[in-house]
Amino acid sequence: MSYVLWTVLLAPASVMGLIFISFPPATLLPAAGFYLVSRWSSSRFNLVLACLWLVYGIYESSKWLRLSCSGECNIRVDLLIIYPFLVLISILGALMAWWKKRQHKLQKP
Repeated sequence: MSYVLWTVLLAPASVMGLIFISFPPATLLPAAGFYLVSRWSSSRFNLVLACLWLVYGIYESSKWLRLSCSGECNIRVDLLIIYPFLVLISILGALMAWWKKRQHKLQKP
């Protein structure tokens, strides 16, 4: 069970940390991607997901620019909650968009 937890949640979270902590504007990529997916699949969930990625990007940028952190932010316990949450809802959003588009194609004659 712990190996599955590491593979599914924590490994992507550590990669996310390498990318998004060192360059927070990179969060615009998943935000834009989920926005485009929401337009493609007419999914409100993916639009909300794009907004969540944008809010996370603003939050991480404030840490990066030292606006909400005085420089003593070496231990980021908040990311233990944020990253697994973003990974899970991103996977869910991608699956929901795919499923909705699939159902739409099956209903067309």
